[in-house]
Amino acid sequence: MLGSVIESLFVGLGKILFGIFVEFIFEIGFYFIGYPIVKILTFGKYPKKKNSFLNDESNQNFYISAVGVLATAIVVIGYFVIKNR
Repeated sequence: MLGSVIESLFVGLGKILFGIFVEFIFEIGFYFIGYPIVKILTFGKYPKKKNSFLNDESNQNFYISAVGVLATAIVVIGYFVIKNR
């Protein structure tokens, strides 16, 4: 009985830590990949304001991170396509 309670606590803690880790990688890692791409593609027009990364109330950070994810996926897929020719 006590073993299953402790196991449940560790599973829950693991899920929380994994969620924080994934959020950290997405928000910070892919943000810094996507930011210069967005700047180049929009000729410096976006992101509009000097972006305070932690205090942004809009979805701007999410969209920049999504561009980073997309760019990373394109590079990884391209790498494997070229490697397997």
